Amino acid sequence: MKLVFSLKNFIIFSVAFFLFTIIGTILHEYGHLLVAKSLGYETKLHYGSMSYQKYNSNINDTIIELFERNKYAIQNKKDFTEKLEFYTLVNKQQKDSFLIRIGGPFQTIITGLIGFFLLYKRNRLSTSHFTKIDWFLVFLSLFWLRQIFNPVFSVLKRFFRGNGTLFGRGDETEIAKYLNLPIGTIDVILGLIGLFICFFVVFKLTPIKHRYTFILSGLIGGSLGFYIWMYKIGPLILP
Repeated sequence: MKLVFSLKNFIIFSVAFFLFTIIGTILHEYGHLLVAKSLGYETKLHYGSMSYQKYNSNINDTIIELFERNKYAIQNKKDFTEKLEFYTLVNKQQKDSFLIRIGGPFQTIITGLIGFFLLYKRNRLSTSHFTKIDWFLVFLSLFWLRQIFNPVFSVLKRFFRGNGTLFGRGDETEIAKYLNLPIGTIDVILGLIGLFICFFVVFKLTPIKHRYTFILSGLIGGSLGFYIWMYKIGPLILP
């Protein structure tokens, strides 16, 4: 296959990757935020994260009081009269935190799946009439890139720094911990699914004549979008 490069399309695709990297990051955090709000927490959006009043202050105060009164029994796993009340409140905290964790990846995955299935339905037989709508669906499908990027980025950081955990402390890692799964299980499973979807979209559903330019612009535009948003613009707009 002859490689075809178009400067015009390179600029268009690069800008699109740049913008969708930022949009995808914000929407991911909104996934967390909306779940937190639905559970009754006050929230605040940041450029690469969201914060919330993690626990109802009265509940938290009660947990602290119960812990202080029964510290020895709790630390030594012994029975105490307020055990049911203490662990009921603790479990609520943990469950809420788990649900909020799920919100971000859930948003990203659902968006990617919607884009992928609509794109596949429109172009499973031919890409000869690829339109702007199809390109929009391509970028929605590539929300799955997050599931590839995060574990790869974490592993590379671990390799070059020589310390820290292999899969970092991302959402998928914390979800695996809550479910008592080996660390990296969720990262690897979603990463492999993401790899399949992204390869299928790029090498099966996008027009061949645009493929080389598209891949190159993705590397440039996506990298610039991540760097500029996370380290330059984002901290100024959403500190």
